[in-house]
Amino acid sequence: MSYNSNYHKQYYKDNKEYYKEYQQKYYAENVDKIAQKKKIYYENNKEKIRQKQNESIKCDVCNCVVFKRNLKRHQQSKKCINYKFIDDLLNLKI
Repeated sequence: MSYNSNYHKQYYKDNKEYYKEYQQKYYAENVDKIAQKKKIYYENNKEKIRQKQNESIKCDVCNCVVFKRNLKRHQQSKKCINYKFIDDLLNLKI
């Protein structure tokens, strides 16, 4: 039998509530186990995680260079919002 991705997607959509309840129940029963796994993963991949967080990228809105981990915070800052507002005003077609 071949794998049918559309069938599985539809099945997941139809049973979304069941999966949500199951995940909540599993998490509640295994909080310590999950926390331990996360801690071990972090210890094993500490350097890779830090490199990814410290990656510099350019903001799409104002072309300012920021750390990837702070992009959302930057886009909510007054500087970025004002730039977006001014850009919208300049591009406004009357």
